[in-house]
Amino acid sequence: MFNNFLEVLPGKLIYADKNHYIKISNLGKEYNELIIFDILDKENINIFKKQFEYAKTSKSSCEYISFKEEPFKKWYKNTIKPNFDSVGRLEGYSLYQEDITERHLLEQRILETQFIYYEAFKSIGVGVWEYNRELKIFNISNTLKKMLNLNTNVIPLKKWKEIVYPEDWKRIQTELNEIIKSKSNALLVNIYRIHVNKDKFIWVNSTGKIIKYDKDGFPIKSLGIIQDITSQVEAKESLKKYNKELKKEVESRTIELSAAKKEAENANMAKSEFLSNISHEFFTPLNIILNSASIIERKLNNNDIKKILKNIKTSGESLNLLVKNMLFLAKLDLNGIKFKFYKTDIISLLNSLILEIRNKYDINVETNIVTPIRYIYCDSMNIKMVLIELINNSIKHSNYNPNILIEILSDDDNVIFNVIDDGVGVEEYELDRMFTRFYTCTNSQNKITEKGLGLSICKEIISKHNGNIWAKNNDDKKGLTITFTLPVLGDKDALS
Repeated sequence: MFNNFLEVLPGKLIYADKNHYIKISNLGKEYNELIIFDILDKENINIFKKQFEYAKTSKSSCEYISFKEEPFKKWYKNTIKPNFDSVGRLEGYSLYQEDITERHLLEQRILETQFIYYEAFKSIGVGVWEYNRELKIFNISNTLKKMLNLNTNVIPLKKWKEIVYPEDWKRIQTELNEIIKSKSNALLVNIYRIHVNKDKFIWVNSTGKIIKYDKDGFPIKSLGIIQDITSQVEAKESLKKYNKELKKEVESRTIELSAAKKEAENANMAKSEFLSNISHEFFTPLNIILNSASIIERKLNNNDIKKILKNIKTSGESLNLLVKNMLFLAKLDLNGIKFKFYKTDIISLLNSLILEIRNKYDINVETNIVTPIRYIYCDSMNIKMVLIELINNSIKHSNYNPNILIEILSDDDNVIFNVIDDGVGVEEYELDRMFTRFYTCTNSQNKITEKGLGLSICKEIISKHNGNIWAKNNDDKKGLTITFTLPVLGDKDALS
């Protein structure tokens, strides 16, 4: 009966006396009465002897793993259990040897797989943690230790609470308590902040799960991973900030578009007003011409004729200038004027301008060139026209012959022209309007001939040069400065 039981055991069971002779086993009858060393592998005999001595001394069972290389690799789990009489003398012992090759190889594969996972986690910067609720400690991987700038792999719960942001810790605890209360097996996923030193923290994404409960169903061990997501959070915040700024920009552009629409509507209205008033603008000087001509026919007095002829000339010139300006603007609107950009000497341009101004007006025009740039690329005829119109504007806003200064400066991107006078200036609210078509400033000294087209033409010409133009009253509240800019261009950027 006992022999039948021994035969069905999965491993080798041997009972030997104190002298190592086999008394009974499931190896077969031929093995009985043999010394146990005769059936053990030679390389494992010494191991067995050491383990047997330990079992005999300690009077307790012991286990050890043995290995067999030939003819193929085998691993065995060996259990030695000594038997003693009533006075503690060794009577014999049993040796149970179980083949654990499959289990050993499986454990190796599991360890290898774990190693692969740990290496994979390490390569992507993922740390592993295990929390023991009974001991209240966190065991962390080397990757996590490095991530959190710690010098140990074992962290007490108290220390962990200190490095996690307080408000984040409260939230984590609340969610964990809900999982425990509901006895759910759900993952606990949290994004929170952890201090890595006194002044710096990182954002982490932690995923954990309860893996062990006590007999009462209370969690005693949790396992999880942590990944540093600081760069992702910062990128998200940057994107959020960008979207907010973009929203403001869209709102600002919407307001600008609304203003542009209103400006376009005003422009259309101005065109309509212009069309309704243009006949008046034409016929006023024409009526003067016609009436004066009629008077000449009736009166032949020489003094009267001179006065009438002067009126005819003034009105004719006003009408002629108006028609020219209107035609020029119309061509600009239709891109009918082809600008010719050449390398232009600034000094030569100013000398030519001063000569023309002195032949036409009895005023003092000075120049001050404080830029090392000698040449610009421009349509010199049209830039000269702009300067003449700005000088005319200074005359119109003066009660006397003004002193005018043409100043030329530069920065990294532009050559800057300032036309400065010492006249009466303009009202502040008119500084932006004065470049609008058909707008006449309130303090112009010559409203009869001024039709509000000269400065708008200047604006169009400067715009065609990719420049800007604006006006401001001088700081001493005496006179006006009109500034326009022309881009600094190299030879290869010259327009043609």
